[in-house]
This record gives sequence, structure tokens and C-alpha cells, in this order.
Amino acid sequence: MLHTRYIATSKTVVHYHTGTQTDSESFPIWEKAMRNILIFMLFLNCLLQAQDLTTLALEKNDAKAITTLRKMGNNGLQMLLQKYHCLPTELKSQKRLFDVIDRVSGQKHAIFSGLYWYTDIQEAKKIAQKNNKPILLLQLLGRLDEEFC
Repeated sequence: MLHTRYIATSKTVVHYHTGTQTDSESFPIWEKAMRNILIFMLFLNCLLQAQDLTTLALEKNDAKAITTLRKMGNNGLQMLLQKYHCLPTELKSQKRLFDVIDRVSGQKHAIFSGLYWYTDIQEAKKIAQKNNKPILLLQLLGRLDEEFC
């Protein structure tokens, strides 16, 4: 039995088997519903993988998860802070949790500020332009993620 795959882009649907394009309005409602369910499942999968990263970082102090969250930028930090705030109160005072959050944010005591610091000026310019925000440039002896910079 031949299985066909469809991908929807705006109002055009590309049929993978034949390569022909048809108007998406001509497809039955159940096919549109299945496409929407598939998109939702892909989104949910990405969200669950991100939650797994925060769990690995906070609970297991996994270096790879921490690096991945750092590469995700401010979104990675915000997911980590969200996970931290959901922890029971007796766990929130552990120093290792503060250290993980500091490593992801690029500054010491990030749990209080919630700020993500970029170490690459080009990346910071790109994000600032995208979000229409100014850049604060700090030049100092030492690093922000060390106790006495």
C-alpha cells in the first residue's frame, strides 16, 4: 500500500508522491484536522524536550543540558527560572541550583535579576535589533558569573 504525505503551506498543499500542488480548500475537513493535530503534537514534543532539559540541569547538574540552555539564550534562562519557581520551598535554597542558574544566565545571583547576559556582541546586536531593545555593554576586569569580578 502506498502512503502519501502532505505538507501544508498557507493555501497550497504539496503532494509528496506526485509533486503536484492542489488548493487546500479542496481537502476534506478531517485531513485539515489531522494536519492541525500533527502540528500541535510537534509543538508539544518540543516543549516536553525543553522541560526535560531544565529537569536535567536543575536536578542532575548535567553539563550538556546547561550548555544547551545557555545556547537557547534568554528563552533557556526563563524556562529554567520557571522550573525553579515550581520547586518546593525546601529545595529552593540549595547552592547548586543557584550555580546552575548562574551558569545559564552568565551572571552571579541571576535568580534575583532574571537577566541573561550575552558574551558575543554580534549575537546581542542581532537579538536587540529583533526585539527593538537597547544594548547595555559592560566592560570589566573579571566575569559576571564569578563571585568577585
